[in-house]
Amino acid sequence: MKEIRIKPSEELAYWVGVAQSDGSLCKYLEKGRTKPKYKISMEVNEKSKLMLVKFVELSNDLFKRKSGIWKTNRDTWCMHIGVSNLIDLFQKIDIKFKDPPIPPDWCLKTESFFGAYLAGLIDGDGNVKIRRSKYPVCVVTISSGVKQIELCKAIKNKLKCGASVSKEIKKGYLDGRLIEGVGYRLEFLVSYKNIKFFKLFIVPYIQLERKKSKLENFINLREGNDISGPSANLVKLRALGL
Repeated sequence: MKEIRIKPSEELAYWVGVAQSDGSLCKYLEKGRTKPKYKISMEVNEKSKLMLVKFVELSNDLFKRKSGIWKTNRDTWCMHIGVSNLIDLFQKIDIKFKDPPIPPDWCLKTESFFGAYLAGLIDGDGNVKIRRSKYPVCVVTISSGVKQIELCKAIKNKLKCGASVSKEIKKGYLDGRLIEGVGYRLEFLVSYKNIKFFKLFIVPYIQLERKKSKLENFINLREGNDISGPSANLVKLRALGL
């Protein structure tokens, strides 16, 4: 097989963010073989389908790995690509597939790489909320099963803002059964200190419109001529779709 050569890029950074959040690196043995094989699998709901489509496109563009996208009987969408011949390459370019997500060293060297990486995490396991206070605040959270210590430090350093990690109890239903588990939520704010970073290096790479539009609306609001007062607050909330 022809050797795959790859260099750091915004596209690769976004791919890594999605892979580390919603992707799963699986090791398995085929019948009659002793050498293990590897694949990356992903399963998402309808709301995240566009992210899955982008991930499949980038997998082909970056690594020459093709995959179809198919619907399951759970009304979710999934894909998988074989990566047995890419494991050494992943190690070489510092891509880890462990919980929690850890940015590769090269992602920390430029703002555009780190921004695209965060966009992948936000599309995957992230959430964007506008808190309805007198002066609306935009909160970004990234969930994980393990404390995101290194990611939290990187966000503080690159975005020049406060960030915190807190424990959360997750509840959901699987095959009619209530499932509970412990997770962790990394939280940070869009503020005057990092609004330019969000605008230039994160928002352009986000694929999911419901998350992208909240950030764009908040940025437009903050960059406009703010006025104060109850009526102004109502206008702000309407502009943010609240």
